Amino acid sequence: MGVILILLWLGLTFLVAILGANKSIGFWGAFFISLLLSPIIGLIIIVVSSEKRGQRVSSSFIDFDKAKKAEHRGDYEEAIKYYNDVIYNFNNSPVAKEIHLREYRKKQLSEAQAKIIELKNKM
Repeated sequence: MGVILILLWLGLTFLVAILGANKSIGFWGAFFISLLLSPIIGLIIIVVSSEKRGQRVSSSFIDFDKAKKAEHRGDYEEAIKYYNDVIYNFNNSPVAKEIHLREYRKKQLSEAQAKIIELKNKM
């Protein structure tokens, strides 16, 4: 009976940790809170936790890809719109901790700005 309760506790702890993976607390934070306190308390903490940051960064890369496709199709107005979205998202996203990511963002930002100028001249 004791082994079944321990396995149930660990199973619920693991389930709560999976649910916490996309939250600010993260997988391991949710796992240890659920393990030490209880899966119910861990679940409550997950519910009140905010979503992980960085979603805007990924949308910037998606917008950049959409802008390139629109430019290739010859839809310069749509491409400019997406390049402007890229610039806005990069300027308003949290500063990356890693230097290589900051440098990559700077490169993408300057490329988007240059593309807007180039496309406006083509119109």
